[in-house]
Amino acid sequence: FNVYDGVPYPWGWGIRKDGSLEPDLCEPIQLIRELQKLGVNIVNVAVGNPYYNPHLERPYDHPIEGGYLPEEHPLQTISRIIRITSDIHKEVPEVHLVGGGISWLRQFFPNVGAAMIQKGWISFLGVGRCALANPGFANQLFQVGSLDFRKICIVCSSCVQMMRDGVAAGCPIRDSKVYGSIYRAGRLKNEHYVRKWAKECTSCTPPPCQGGCPAGMDTLGFIQAFIEGDVKKSYTVMRKDNPLPETCAYVCPSEVLCEARCASSILEKRAIPIRQIQKLVAQQARIKGYTRIVPGNPTGKRIAVVGFGPAGVACSTYLVEKGHTVSVFEAQEQDGGLVATHIPAGRIGEGILQAEVDALGLKELDLFEIRYAEKIGEDFSLDSLLREGYHAVFLGMGLQESVRLREDNIQGVVSAFSFLRELKVSKKNIMSIIQGKQVAVIGGGTTGLDAALEALDCGAEDVYVLYRRSLKQMPAWVEKRQEAMDKGVHFLFLAQPVEYIVDDNNRLSGIKVAPVKLESPDITGRRSPMRLNSI
Repeated sequence: FNVYDGVPYPWGWGIRKDGSLEPDLCEPIQLIRELQKLGVNIVNVAVGNPYYNPHLERPYDHPIEGGYLPEEHPLQTISRIIRITSDIHKEVPEVHLVGGGISWLRQFFPNVGAAMIQKGWISFLGVGRCALANPGFANQLFQVGSLDFRKICIVCSSCVQMMRDGVAAGCPIRDSKVYGSIYRAGRLKNEHYVRKWAKECTSCTPPPCQGGCPAGMDTLGFIQAFIEGDVKKSYTVMRKDNPLPETCAYVCPSEVLCEARCASSILEKRAIPIRQIQKLVAQQARIKGYTRIVPGNPTGKRIAVVGFGPAGVACSTYLVEKGHTVSVFEAQEQDGGLVATHIPAGRIGEGILQAEVDALGLKELDLFEIRYAEKIGEDFSLDSLLREGYHAVFLGMGLQESVRLREDNIQGVVSAFSFLRELKVSKKNIMSIIQGKQVAVIGGGTTGLDAALEALDCGAEDVYVLYRRSLKQMPAWVEKRQEAMDKGVHFLFLAQPVEYIVDDNNRLSGIKVAPVKLESPDITGRRSPMRLNSI
């Protein structure tokens, strides 16, 4: 526990009453004695408040975002830590003390720690940051007698920054393969950091980024409002063209759309983080209640909306805002369409879509109703809706079918949609089927790569993507392709699946593929695959 706050009296603990910042350890020592009476015989001594004066507890060379550089040298700080620890030991020598706070010394901290143990000031040396940077440090000390400076903590505060940003803490410097991407993801959750980055926007007119947005959102408008700190205005600009900007920010391939056209992306190879700005603004707007729909004056018009995925939600929002009465017919028993039932949790946070839909307040309005488990073609038809008196019908059912190599009911062959839907229902069941197995995915679209990555995550030994064109023609998003490659998915390009190989029980045992070559580009620039003779 903390024995010294470094905060002036009367607010500080373990501090003199004369207004100075000198320690007075009478009360902390008294508390240790009381704890000893209760059976406590080991105390981990800490110094300083990590949220107020963190340098007192863990000296550093670089502060976290918005932090400070202390006036005193880290050696002065470490000297105070050692002095406080030794003073406590003198008063309660029978209590074992754990001392720490000396990782700033880098590869030399074991020497100081050994001296403290030798003098009896501490019984154990506590190590934090250094253990994150070099988990094998203890073995190195026992086996070699010293630490390799190339593996030591550089006291850059990045692990602390990760905690402040709300992600798992580790060492992005020494363990970059694991924690580098986690650190960068955490930085993008920090509004202060993202706003500082957003200020690099060159305010192009007309903005190239807007031309890359399928929804035509006023990207420059909401970026400038975000820079000004006006979240409500920024959200209002987004909402004009996109009623679900938060969900969109999770699933949209911004790296090949708006951000790919950003002038900074071209000139500086560092695009303005448009998607992250959109995500932060939309999330804050939802939490602060800026997202609720204001219905228009009733027009008397009745509109039927088929499907309550993103398209159905967007359509319903605009119609209600104009004062029309909306009836939604949803085949599932939940909101969200394919986003809710098929998109992996890794691409969209759990419950994000539902939270954003609920925050619109549609279901609380008199102009809106929704009927679940009613499917077009089975429970109603377009003609029946028009006979009921609806003035118009909007169809937003989504793309439900996969392209199949053949229609045979072969054990072990499932569509990507079915596979992803089953994962959302019971990942444990999928894991029990494919763990340790070989999995092949036919096709190079984003859905196919979602399936490949999920199969790998479920324990498949090897996952292969069979694609009849080359990497350049692969339609999957660049970010998704890179993720699959980084995680070890195997790609077979210019390979066209032609036949399933099955055993006597109609169970899949292999896939026959034919090599192909790409023909000259057609009028659209697309190169069609031409199958070669050998298989």
